[in-house]
Amino acid sequence: MSDKRYPTRIHEALGVETGEVFDYEGRTWTINESGVLSIVNKRPGCYEVVGPSAVCIMINHPERITRRPRLTEEQVAQPKWIKTADRFPTKADAGVDEEIVTIYDDGETREMGTDYWAFVAKVPERFPYWLPVPKLPEVEG
Repeated sequence: MSDKRYPTRIHEALGVETGEVFDYEGRTWTINESGVLSIVNKRPGCYEVVGPSAVCIMINHPERITRRPRLTEEQVAQPKWIKTADRFPTKADAGVDEEIVTIYDDGETREMGTDYWAFVAKVPERFPYWLPVPKLPEVEG
């Protein structure tokens, strides 16, 4: 199969990771650490465990699996835009100059820039989204 180490043979045969969600013939599936395949139901946290015939069909036709895109480590590490209506910025979100990255929108102009966190918190209707500034690394020497 491959050089990758999977927890069970079913993981290896299907080429899926534990907890990965994938589609197969119009249904959404997942697999646990023991290799038990389940159909993901519409209600959160509800799963329907499937029988051996479905497992055999999948093993014999893994090319029918539609994989969902996986995020790279870089994508996971990217900062996330925050909706100002959901949370106002604080001093802890700002960089050394007390600024954050913002989207400014006054109805006529829409632009990205930096603004003081306190100003954004005072006029949130003008700043629909903002981004915290990452902390600077400690520099030695």
